[in-house]
Amino acid sequence: MCARVQNLDDLNKNGRIVGRANYIFTPEIASSIGSIHGSSFQLDETIVIGRDYHNDSRMLKRAYTSGVMSTGVNVLNLSNCTFPLLEFTIRRFGASGGAYFSGGHLYSEDVGIRFVDAGGIELSLVEIKKIIDSYRNFPAQIRRAEPRRIGRIIAIPQTQDVYIKSLEQFVNKKIIKEARL
Repeated sequence: MCARVQNLDDLNKNGRIVGRANYIFTPEIASSIGSIHGSSFQLDETIVIGRDYHNDSRMLKRAYTSGVMSTGVNVLNLSNCTFPLLEFTIRRFGASGGAYFSGGHLYSEDVGIRFVDAGGIELSLVEIKKIIDSYRNFPAQIRRAEPRRIGRIIAIPQTQDVYIKSLEQFVNKKIIKEARL
């Protein structure tokens, strides 16, 4: 049996919200966090959301996404991707921010969220604290969009190819060839 987490301070690990998936860090909490984070953006803004390949990250990302969309914020959905790809996509598409879900490296049952600003940089501890503090007052500070203004979710599967092509611009093939690497 899971008790509702009343205070996200216990899940704040160095500016990331981290907890045992589906036990401490439940889909209900992920949806609430999505609503809180989504309310920090303007109606009809767009953010990018990605995750690693773990099923628990997928589940929590989907719950979070529903919370974001309920605030009238659009989502560019990267599905499973790397964190650098998420950062690149935010800048490339001019998104207002983003979130990335990944499994724990020290504790395999943990999942964490990394929040990112419009420049593709992780939010500061002060900004994370605002999200955590808003959770205490949930749902008082939440904006709910009218049904016709609920955010859209847009798949962008071609983004990885664009990312790889952009990286190739920074590789000097001639030097590598001459070095016989």
